[in-house]
Amino acid sequence: MKSISFHKKLNKDFLYVSGLVLFLGISVLLIFKEVSSFKFITLDDYTYIVNNLFIQKGLSLEGIKWAFSGSISMYIPLTFISYMFDWQIYNGYSGGFHFTNLVLHMFNSILLFTVLKKYTKTLLPSVFVAFLFAFHPIHVESVAWASERKDVLSTFFFLISIFFYHRQIKKPNTLNSILVSLSYLLGLLSKPMLVTFPFVLLLLDYWPLNRFCLNVPSMKQRHQLKFHILRFIELLREKTSLFLLSITFSLFILMAQRSHGGLASFQVIPLNIRIENAILSYAMYLKKLFWPIDLAVFYPHPMDTISNTALGISVLLLLGITVWIIKVGKKYPYLPVGWFWYLGTMIPVTGISQSGMQAMADRFAYIPFIGLYIILCWGTFSLINRLSPKYNYYAYIGLIIITISVLMALTRSQLDLWRDSETLYAHTLKVTQNNYIMHYAMGDIFAKKANLQEAKNQFHKAVQIEPRFINAIFSIGKINQIEGKLKDALLMYYQVIEQRPNYYPVHKQLGYLWLQLGNLDKAIFYLQNAVSINPENAKLHNDLASVLLNEQNIEKAIFQFKKAIELKPKNQEYQKNYKKALKLSLSGK
Repeated sequence: MKSISFHKKLNKDFLYVSGLVLFLGISVLLIFKEVSSFKFITLDDYTYIVNNLFIQKGLSLEGIKWAFSGSISMYIPLTFISYMFDWQIYNGYSGGFHFTNLVLHMFNSILLFTVLKKYTKTLLPSVFVAFLFAFHPIHVESVAWASERKDVLSTFFFLISIFFYHRQIKKPNTLNSILVSLSYLLGLLSKPMLVTFPFVLLLLDYWPLNRFCLNVPSMKQRHQLKFHILRFIELLREKTSLFLLSITFSLFILMAQRSHGGLASFQVIPLNIRIENAILSYAMYLKKLFWPIDLAVFYPHPMDTISNTALGISVLLLLGITVWIIKVGKKYPYLPVGWFWYLGTMIPVTGISQSGMQAMADRFAYIPFIGLYIILCWGTFSLINRLSPKYNYYAYIGLIIITISVLMALTRSQLDLWRDSETLYAHTLKVTQNNYIMHYAMGDIFAKKANLQEAKNQFHKAVQIEPRFINAIFSIGKINQIEGKLKDALLMYYQVIEQRPNYYPVHKQLGYLWLQLGNLDKAIFYLQNAVSINPENAKLHNDLASVLLNEQNIEKAIFQFKKAIELKPKNQEYQKNYKKALKLSLSGK
């Protein structure tokens, strides 16, 4: 009894709570501090940040317009604006981008603790959840990968929205309602995965807010089905604006991804395979919760290779947990809230609407695992209180210290793998099978090091696993071209065009190849194709103009040089070429 009263005292002790928050924040900074020296990795970072001309300009009206234009399949305008802000400060230094991710993760950990304590008025389980969130190794990917800024940024607004929702419940007014909706909108603009947010609020209404049982005229009526239905409808109605935002963004993202080719068709991955993989993934995430070993940056989709045994075990596991939780949920309401938080917030990334070719991803667990942490932390707190009521405080503190110490060590080990691309990809190849994406990524690294033979070996391994993987086929063609095997290069390039006629890099390379072979007409044809597909590439305009100039097509050459200068006005080479073409035009040659 003494320890229980001591716990209640600590729960109200401002200095004690402030010390815990400070300790949590400093711990996160110390454990993850090495990320500020990490390099960008070649997966996504170069597309999103390094080679993105709008990001390189820093904060600009042009860049902000581009971010909101929806010109790529991933609609994350606020995330892109945060990259522009970072570029403005760090001028492309990779460590700065990683440091921003770290700071956001630290704030998310503190916010999670603050929100849970405010909602539940329970200190120790709230602390435990926050530390699990801060230091579970599965969250390293979201912090150490610059491209996953969308995870940490969207979660920041997700938690801010939950914070304001509590204020709105306690003090209903227009301002608080607007703050909830605005925070949610900012979260959606950071990452659309937050479309399930209104359902999370419904779970919080059930526990710990206990709003399903408010305003009940009598205890008898509380157990009537009619009342529960009416109360549920009332709670849904008050979230109308949030549901409208969720539905609008869901439809918009689906249309954007479809128009940009970001969604895998059902011909590529049939619906039954998607469902099977989603079931298996739910079970595999649970395994990683308790055994966070062999984590990888990319898990290849199993397609039709999922065994009936694995699928059957996964179904039984998920059904068994769900049935048990529903059975005991009235007595322990945190169980259904945590479990359906996990199942529900994971739905957008289960692969039913497949974007990319991954089976699952560590980054997808950033928000969903909060639900599982709630189950573990409140469950162990309840169990220890029953088994050892006299020493529950000390036992629970001991459990927290042991668990977090182990997770901190695992997180430090996992962090080391993200130091650079080669280390990360080599590890991923060790812990996964048939990973054609990683073989391609390793090949790309070897190619940049001019180790063409090893690069070619990696690209061939990728093609052996996935014969229609055009990136690897194209890369083999480029190496053949460098090695002077021009016929072999042509064969590879035409395979790529057969599969994807509008793949601009292959048109560009074919233009250069035919230039090597002395066929200027074909060189011009393919370079013009490349320019029409990718009109924002200044170098393509310049190269096409140079070939046109050699063909004495001076007016068209001048036009292309002007286009190159419009895109890169400070480029001296383009200026020089343009002046040369003008001089030839004026001389009448």
